[in-house]
Amino acid sequence: MIFDNQDDLSILNSMKKSQILLIVVAVLILGVLAFVLFKKPYSSRSVNNITDIAQDKLPEKFPVNIPLEAGAKILKNYNAVSPQGRVQASRVFESTKSVSANFDIYKNFVSQKPDTWKILYELNSSSQPDYKALFAKGVAGVLNITIRLGVQPGTSIVDISFLAAE
Repeated sequence: MIFDNQDDLSILNSMKKSQILLIVVAVLILGVLAFVLFKKPYSSRSVNNITDIAQDKLPEKFPVNIPLEAGAKILKNYNAVSPQGRVQASRVFESTKSVSANFDIYKNFVSQKPDTWKILYELNSSSQPDYKALFAKGVAGVLNITIRLGVQPGTSIVDISFLAAE
């Protein structure tokens, strides 16, 4: 293509500049769209605030009348507070008693206090002798007790968690 005069060259340069500008704008728009479409969404997942409690003390709001094995090795002892302010008090210990013996202790404890606790669920199956659980509700909150076979022969791990009512 041959241009006869300066005006034709000026028009051509102007067209090239417009095309380049259009390409730059298109690339910017595509970049913004890609960022918006493919960025990972921000997760504002709430996290509980966990505070370890000294082993010689009960966690805050932990029911004081729950039977605890004297001299048992405490594995965990803590409070967890949700962002909404709900308090969970938990104690986990290694017991020298069997899974079945501990289940009987806690089921009897809850059953003997019908004004305080109502059993909502229990897992006590002969097909699962190494794991038992008890879930009860009371005016003060919800009690969850799980008992599983311990690492050492003849031991079990007792996990007691209490979620205080709002």
